[in-house]
Amino acid sequence: MNASPPKLPSILEQMMSISASAATAKADVERPPWPPNPFPKGIRTGSATEKVLQALKAAHPRWLEHWELMQITGRSRGAVSWGMRYLQERGMVRSIRSARHPSYLRYKSVPGENHE
Repeated sequence: MNASPPKLPSILEQMMSISASAATAKADVERPPWPPNPFPKGIRTGSATEKVLQALKAAHPRWLEHWELMQITGRSRGAVSWGMRYLQERGMVRSIRSARHPSYLRYKSVPGENHE
């Protein structure tokens, strides 16, 4: 009658078992497809990106700094930054380092065809 008591699983073993079963249950669930994007492609009318592009085209061939674009458009720093990134990826805007402050950039629109 000197039988040892049954070994209980450690807390770590229990957690590993629970996480493994949760992972397989999650993998078994089939998710529905994403709905289609309701917005048209390109730059939306009235967006910060459109305002930035308009400001740069109006100032062409002059270079504008980020703070100038914020004042002209009346948009936040993040909105202007996102718009500039979008326009640069599409080749609609160029940037160079500022002569006065090399850590800052200046921007200018690229003349030519409509890039949208």
